[in-house]
Amino acid sequence: MVVKVRLGEVIPPPMQAAHREHIIAFLEQEGISIHAEDLGATEISERQVKELLEELAEGIDE
Repeated sequence: MVVKVRLGEVIPPPMQAAHREHIIAFLEQEGISIHAEDLGATEISERQVKELLEELAEGIDE
């Protein structure tokens, strides 16, 4: 069973805004349908959340 969460439940709005382009590129690469009106309402699996957060953390460290 795949557990899905809303992006906004794990990434706060200020972080979504700061990394919007990277997040959208990741979602598109993963074939995830992006919520048209609210990026935070986009549903994503726990595995994908982990991968996205790792990518964002790497970008912050650089």
